[in-house]
Amino acid sequence: MFTLLAVALAPVKLTINVPIGASVVYDLTFEIKGPSKFGTVKTVVKMTEKAVSKEGSDTWWDMKYSVVKSVGTGDLAKTGDQMKQLAKLKISFLRSPQNTLVKGKVNGVAVSKADLGNTSDVTFPKTPVLVGSKWGSTIDISSTKAAVTYEFKGPKRWNGKAVYLIQGVITDKSVKTLRPYMFYIDTKSCKTVFADGAAEVADSGILMEVSFTIKRVVK
Repeated sequence: MFTLLAVALAPVKLTINVPIGASVVYDLTFEIKGPSKFGTVKTVVKMTEKAVSKEGSDTWWDMKYSVVKSVGTGDLAKTGDQMKQLAKLKISFLRSPQNTLVKGKVNGVAVSKADLGNTSDVTFPKTPVLVGSKWGSTIDISSTKAAVTYEFKGPKRWNGKAVYLIQGVITDKSVKTLRPYMFYIDTKSCKTVFADGAAEVADSGILMEVSFTIKRVVK
């Protein structure tokens, strides 16, 4: 019992650890609800991330998307069509060991820093964490860059798998957290195995409720 407690309380260094050539596959579901005249949309996407090469300590990831289904009403129904267009592009991201975006390419052409945007995945601090440790970062919510405060909740179990739980609460004034962002990450690779959350975003003065669920597909 003492040994388990000591391990749980030991500082944890959170860094992405995936060998070159390995792929990670996710089922991603996101839902947007707006005022009645704007409608709603629910889209299910299969997303594959493949680690292809190193650039210093950072890793290039090739991204592949495919829309499984998309149903919606009103103007928001067009979001599914936008995702289908995205699936036709060859997209690559260079990510740091902390999972932050460094560079990007679309069809082999470099993306400017202004157009690169922010990751919609959890990011890590450069220093080791303990249970209760907090750090600030940014996250992409429906193309909105939002400030977020993460908290390390420590080791947990998810579907029988050893994971770390990280909770994210949006601190940006333009975004309201409806349901905390909960990221369950693999203890070895630090890649997300399951995550969900919901927030209310002001888009051109229109309030939109944005929720998501992402689940890693285990082959």
